[in-house]
Amino acid sequence: MLALLVCALCLLTGASGEALPSPGFDLLLLVRSYPPGFCSHQHCHTPASSSFTIHGLWPEYKTGGWPQFCGAHTTHQAAGPPTPAQNCLWPSLIGPSPGFWEHEWAKHGTCAAPLLGNRTAFVATVLELHEKYNLDVALGNAGVLPSSSGNYAAEDLQDAVRAAYGAAPLLSCTAGTLVEVWMCLDLELRVMECPPAVRPGPKCGADVRLPRGAEVPPRCRPFSPPWGAALPGARKGGDGARDGGGGGGDGDDGGEQGDRPSWRVAAVLLLVLALAYVAMYGVQRLMAERVEAEEPLLLVGRGWQQGGRADP
Repeated sequence: MLALLVCALCLLTGASGEALPSPGFDLLLLVRSYPPGFCSHQHCHTPASSSFTIHGLWPEYKTGGWPQFCGAHTTHQAAGPPTPAQNCLWPSLIGPSPGFWEHEWAKHGTCAAPLLGNRTAFVATVLELHEKYNLDVALGNAGVLPSSSGNYAAEDLQDAVRAAYGAAPLLSCTAGTLVEVWMCLDLELRVMECPPAVRPGPKCGADVRLPRGAEVPPRCRPFSPPWGAALPGARKGGDGARDGGGGGGDGDDGGEQGDRPSWRVAAVLLLVLALAYVAMYGVQRLMAERVEAEEPLLLVGRGWQQGGRADP
């Protein structure tokens, strides 16, 4: 019984955030592409707008490796129809988007499932993180804007993101042109400094080009705030990337958030059962003591002594 109580308390401690069960990796990489830079060296089938888009959310080990195509989760999970936000913010630049999303889920999302839940929850969380840690806004607030001429110091881009969100990202370039930005997130989905062993694709030099691209299409402007707009934290107030189930504003959450591990519920139920058992045991002991105290009187009243001999 004591072991049951200890187990329940341990679960509650983990649910409070002090010792969460390991999902099998150490951190997550939120990877965004800069289409004008990416498409300057790739043939893209869509206009390269001057707005960062999502590449993916990848589980990572602090030693620099990563899990992929994880276990039974690699079986196909049907995805609901993409929301307008997903179509705008997470497009494939070089091929059909549904195949791109399927690849990102199968290779990376299945490994994040112990932390983020099923495919619907994964997509919703990625979209919410992209909004919360918006790069257009962070760079624009620091005066780092797309330009057809001139370069920026790579440190200026990193400092801008650090000033907005608390930690510097990793930058990836091709021939001096910014292609991707990698942000490291801890298991609470908070921005963190990337471990030394975590490295992006081709690294940037001291100077970075941030070329101007096409205008954001009108259908996507509701999801892409202008460069230098108010920071998402100031607009939404407070932290909590996963509060409320992750990205419910897009309607993509559906009813499947219940697939996430319910550690708190299990711990509370276990603790209630343990306490109920202790209370029942205490009542039984009390009743037994009362019976033992009253037994001599009862026996004498019936003509018997406690030792079982007949009264003379």
